[in-house]
Amino acid sequence: IVPEGSAAVDTISVTGFRDWFESPALVRLKRDPRLRLEEPSAAGDELDPMGFGSLVHAALERWGIEERERPSPTVDASAVERDVLAAFDAVRATTFSRTVRGAYEVQFALACERLRAFALHQARWAAQGWKVARVELGFGTGGPHGLEAPLIGDVSLRLTGRIDRGDLHPEHGHAALDYKTSSEAPDPDRSHRKRDGRWVDLQLPLYRVLLRSIGITVAPSRLGYFALPSNPDAAGLRMAHDWDEAIVADAEEEARRIARLIEAGQFDDDGSWRPGPGRHAFARVWGVGMRGLRGGVRP
Repeated sequence: IVPEGSAAVDTISVTGFRDWFESPALVRLKRDPRLRLEEPSAAGDELDPMGFGSLVHAALERWGIEERERPSPTVDASAVERDVLAAFDAVRATTFSRTVRGAYEVQFALACERLRAFALHQARWAAQGWKVARVELGFGTGGPHGLEAPLIGDVSLRLTGRIDRGDLHPEHGHAALDYKTSSEAPDPDRSHRKRDGRWVDLQLPLYRVLLRSIGITVAPSRLGYFALPSNPDAAGLRMAHDWDEAIVADAEEEARRIARLIEAGQFDDDGSWRPGPGRHAFARVWGVGMRGLRGGVRP
């Protein structure tokens, strides 16, 4: 049962808008502090997709911190590979027991395969003059290591998020990159908009809002993914080359519109979205996958 009255939601992450586009009720389930619902953790006999992605991210973060401190970008692919695999080994040693075997070992090998693909494309990117300037830049509600989350427009809702990488080029300025370890290499535009221009995600455009709050301007075409899919041949940078100021301004206006609805406690849902059985953490809230329930069940 959802509590009555406006939800006391005071923050939303750059990825949280993705939930809104699926179902506003999802945002309330995840963000209303009176509900305090958490997504269940996966079984411990192997890494789920999120755990696998977190492992690869952790290795890239460790590598990125070291690369950031170097006086010039590393353009030798073999050197990048050596360093990023060393970072992976260090993360593995501190995160997992030495006795881990089976499915974990297979996933470790697959992670290293993706990191080798990363090394090749990272070296090419560096050879163009791009230098790692910032790593895991976090915007939250304070703390010794975080930056203050900016307000969204004229409401009291704050925008939180973490940017995997911020790179700098002597001529082209700043770029904001997000590592993607999904099975397929995503395209920024298709991941964010439908063919008719309607938004389904606001993550990359809202990176600009976060960075602007600390005085950094990123051109729309300098937003993108560093894709590390299951097929190493498909790895590489996927930039939003076709985005311009008008497109990202529309995304920011959409974020402000949604923020006003959240602040007003308006989580109206038309009931058109339902999670697929067995694939969504909150499927049972909608009655999906539960025997004996007929018809739609709305949270």
